[in-house]
Amino acid sequence: MVVSLPARSAGLIVDGQAGRAFIGGPDGRLQVRDSASGALVRSVDLVPSPGASFLRDLAITDGGRRVVVVTALHNQAASATATLSLLDAWSGRVLGRTALPPGALSDPIAYSPRTDRVFALSSLPILSGHIHVAVVDAATGHMVATVTLPAPGLFGLYAFTVDPRAGCVILTNLTLGTVSVLDGTSGRVRWTQRVVRSGGGGPVAVSAAVVDDRTGDLYVADLATGTVGAYDLTSGQARWTTAFAPPGAARLLVSARTGRVFAIQSGRAVVLDARTGRSVARIPLAGIASSGGLFQDANHLHDLSLIVDERRARVLIADPASKMLHALDGTSGRVAYTVALPSDMARESVMLDSSGEHLIVATERLPGADVSAQPSGVVVLRDSDGALLRRLPVGGRPDEVVLDDRTGRLLMLSASGRIDAADPWAWMPSLVRRFLPLATPTPRPQPTLSIIEAERGTS
Repeated sequence: MVVSLPARSAGLIVDGQAGRAFIGGPDGRLQVRDSASGALVRSVDLVPSPGASFLRDLAITDGGRRVVVVTALHNQAASATATLSLLDAWSGRVLGRTALPPGALSDPIAYSPRTDRVFALSSLPILSGHIHVAVVDAATGHMVATVTLPAPGLFGLYAFTVDPRAGCVILTNLTLGTVSVLDGTSGRVRWTQRVVRSGGGGPVAVSAAVVDDRTGDLYVADLATGTVGAYDLTSGQARWTTAFAPPGAARLLVSARTGRVFAIQSGRAVVLDARTGRSVARIPLAGIASSGGLFQDANHLHDLSLIVDERRARVLIADPASKMLHALDGTSGRVAYTVALPSDMARESVMLDSSGEHLIVATERLPGADVSAQPSGVVVLRDSDGALLRRLPVGGRPDEVVLDDRTGRLLMLSASGRIDAADPWAWMPSLVRRFLPLATPTPRPQPTLSIIEAERGTS
C-alpha cells in the first residue's frame, strides 16, 4: 500500500500499541496516520507560526501512551528557540508544551522509560562554552530541570545513551572524549569523566558509550589509542582498560546474554570479555574496509547497521559499502554466516521482526542520492542461516524505514518522493525549460508512505 503525503513531509515514528504513524514536516505540522492503512487521523499544528519552524525530533514514550515532538526555528543563531510538545498517541491531541533552553538543537532527544523523563540537548559551545540539557516530565510536559555542562572548543558531537535498568542517561561528548552520567529523574550530574588518554581535539575522539543492562557497567572506546574502558555506572570508577586494536574508529556493542563487548572496526571485529576486558577473539570482516582517516572511518562505521540479537545470541552487521551482511556468534565471535545483499541497494537498515525468525533488510536513500536511480527494495532473510526468503520492490528511495514490531508491518517514508506522471521534457535542462512557454513545469516528487506486510510479502 502506498499513500501520497503532503509536500516536504519528513520524519517518521511508529507506535504499534496505538496503531499510529507520526510524520513531520518543515512547516511545524505533525501528521497522525493510521499505521495499517495510512489514513490521516489528525493534522496537528505544533507552533503558532508553522511556516517559521520545522520538526526536529520525534520519540515514543513508555507503553505507547504519549508522543514527544521537538520543533525548532529555522534560525540557528544564539536566539534560536525550540519547543517540546507532548501528544496523546491515539488521538494526536496536544497535552502540553514547554519551551526548551535557547541554542541549536544538536542531537536527538532521549527518553528514559523507567523514570518517564525526556532529555533534550541544545548547544552553542562556539559562543557560550557550554551546553544545556533540558529534563522534561513526559507525563505532564513540564520542565523538571535544566542542566548546564561545560563544552570548551569550537564545536562538539554528542550521543545519548539510556540505561534501561537504572533509568539514568549517559551523554558522550565524542569530540572531547568526556562521559557524563545524569540522574534519570532529576537530571543531576552524577559524574563526569574524561575517558581519553590522548589529547583529543579532533572531530571524533571516542565512541558512543554503551551500557550492559545486566551488570550496569558502561563501555567506551578511546579511538586514538585503540583502547576500551569499562566504568561503573554509579560511581564512574574504572573497572578495566584494554588495548583492543590499532588506533582507529570503532563502534561498540554489548551482549548482556553472553557477557561480551564487540568493537567493530574497519576490516575486523574484536570480542572482549565484558567482566575482565580479556580479548576473546579477533574476527576479520571482509568488505568493511578503511575509508581513510579517523573521521572518514567514523562516518563509514556510522552507516553500518548493527543489531544485537539476544534471542539467538548473535551480532548482525550490515555494511552498505560492501553489500555484505555478517552474522557473528555472540560468545565466540565466530562468523555464523555472511550474505551478499543485492547490489542495487543503497544504505541498508537491518531489522529483526517480533518473532525473531526473520531479518528484514530495507534500503534507505543516501543523502543527495538521485531518486530516479534504480528502485530500492525490501529483502526478507531467514535469521537462522541468512537464506533469502523473498524480495519486495519498492519505488523511490526511502529516507526512513521503521518496523512495527507489534504487527510486523514495515513503514517506509520517501520524503524525496516519486514522480508518477511521464515527463516528455525530461531531456531539457531545467534552466532552459523554465523560460519556454510550451514546456510543462518540472514535475515535483510526491512524498509517499509505503506500508508493507514484510513477513508475508505483500504491500
